[in-house]
Amino acid sequence: MRSVLSILIIVSSLACVACSYITEFVVINASESPVDISYKVSAHGQAVRVSERAKAEQELRAARPGLTWRHEQSIDVDCDGRRDEVFTAKDNTQYYVAAVAPRKAGKPKISVLQFQLSGSSQGSFCGPPEPLQPESLNTDPREELGATPEGFRRSARCKGLNLAAGECDTFHLYWNHVAGELNWWRL
Repeated sequence: MRSVLSILIIVSSLACVACSYITEFVVINASESPVDISYKVSAHGQAVRVSERAKAEQELRAARPGLTWRHEQSIDVDCDGRRDEVFTAKDNTQYYVAAVAPRKAGKPKISVLQFQLSGSSQGSFCGPPEPLQPESLNTDPREELGATPEGFRRSARCKGLNLAAGECDTFHLYWNHVAGELNWWRL
């Protein structure tokens, strides 16, 4: 009965999307096993893939198993005009921030930063981490740092991320265009 109910919810949700301007919906899985949900919506002749977040999480779990990843943001971090999926995870000593950047062909680019949950190094937290916040990249970090971080590009279009963890200086996460991966700076 549960699987029939799940299928009815999915079908009615898809019918609702097909007949209206609704672009997001929630599926409640009442079965014991996971259900992969995806659909395509044709918009002005282009197919739109709605399950990008689920695909990104699946790729990340395969690349970095053993961690419980939590979705944080869907924003353009690498400035390619497409939304990237940002996740966080932690274990006993480390906190992880991952960006999964889709590519036109092939597997997405996965970049993972690692921080110490406590300690005295520059990459250590001095309190519990707060949820990631989008941060404008339309700024010049030289004003605060005296130099431009490697691979940093000023942009009014794409975003960086701000990671606060306690009373110490926050981490400013950005896409390093030289290395092709996430990077960070802090004072």
